[in-house]
Amino acid sequence: MKDVRAIAKASQVESGPAKFWYRGVDAAMEAFAPVIRRHGVLVIPHKVIAGHAPATTSGGKAARECTVTIQYRIYGPMGDYIEAEAAGESLDNGDKGTAKAQSVALRTLLFHAGMVPLRDTDPDAHNLERGEAPLRPATSYRDEALNPATSKQRLYQAHYELKSMNRLGELIENETGESEAIGDLIVRIGKTRS
Repeated sequence: MKDVRAIAKASQVESGPAKFWYRGVDAAMEAFAPVIRRHGVLVIPHKVIAGHAPATTSGGKAARECTVTIQYRIYGPMGDYIEAEAAGESLDNGDKGTAKAQSVALRTLLFHAGMVPLRDTDPDAHNLERGEAPLRPATSYRDEALNPATSKQRLYQAHYELKSMNRLGELIENETGESEAIGDLIVRIGKTRS
């Protein structure tokens, strides 16, 4: 905290209707990396929980939202560590959503744990309007879960997505034609996957 005093808003968004200055993950890394090395500190992601959901931009384009919660271990030079958690979120129309969300989480961790003065506008001072994405039907989660190619990790992720939307109890017709909650089906199928 003595070595990293402030980080200027030196990056600018120039595409699209919004034009603004910001502090990105690169600025955080450039400020913290030399200091962390000098003091023998390591910042290691220990556990990543990611969720994905279809979304649309306010312009109506299809996108994918990714939210991550990352548990970090911050190791000192003697091997001792503390744990910290940070969240990140992104909206992307390509394949970079998870990486972007993880970058946001790391930036947030470094700025908050390092208590870097940002002089940012209060987050409640601005509103962004998200377009409404159609709700993915529970039957599509069922079909994905029943597909033998779907990994156990993806099943965990699908369960997390449904849980975050309070939809684990939605009833669907399972593979035997019986009514079953989608959350229960995913858990049951997950126990059979290695």
